[in-house]
Amino acid sequence: MVCTWLLGGVWGTVAWASATADSVTMPSRLALFGTELVLNGTGVRSVAWIKGYVAALYVVQRSSQPQALIQQAGPK
Repeated sequence: MVCTWLLGGVWGTVAWASATADSVTMPSRLALFGTELVLNGTGVRSVAWIKGYVAALYVVQRSSQPQALIQQAGPK
């Protein structure tokens, strides 16, 4: 369910540089387990007027296709 939300809900901002979502800035790239990941998108999860959290999706290669992101090998 979390993966579905991430893939369905992060398309609010597609980042080519660093991105800011609700005053939280995410870097455009980061290294995880020796693999460089790029920021694919960000989103804010909220219910009614309560803001829950900001999420960012980092992948090996950017894509706008959810299936391509799911099938990518490596860390996410």
